[in-house]
Amino acid sequence: MSEQPPPESGERAIIPLANPAASFRSRYAEITSAFERVLDSGRYILGGEVRAFETEFAEFIGANHVMGVASGTDAVALALRSVGIAAGDEVVTVSHSAVATVAAIEQMGGVPVFADICPVSRCLDPQHLRHGIGPRTRAVV
Repeated sequence: MSEQPPPESGERAIIPLANPAASFRSRYAEITSAFERVLDSGRYILGGEVRAFETEFAEFIGANHVMGVASGTDAVALALRSVGIAAGDEVVTVSHSAVATVAAIEQMGGVPVFADICPVSRCLDPQHLRHGIGPRTRAVV
């Protein structure tokens, strides 16, 4: 990856929000070793590495159980299922949410209801939430 030249007078420097390449390089041996273990095992879905991750992560956060999932959509769908979201239930979420949030709501048969965000915090605005809640509302994401 090439370095950016210093900004000219009057220009603003670009400061990256994240540097995943540097993070990867700092843990290269550990990451490639995990890949090799998975490839050598022949189990690319679930298997020992996932079980080990679930156990270690549960210990790390102090939970009794942790379940690895394939995607954020699956994680939101699992959370919605765990609270009993069913066909026709309304789920309020922010209007600028990721597509995965709405996909998970619809996967459970729910109906997404959009609420706006607070311009300062950029989180769900309680005033807008109040207007989105109705008799069929069962959850807020």
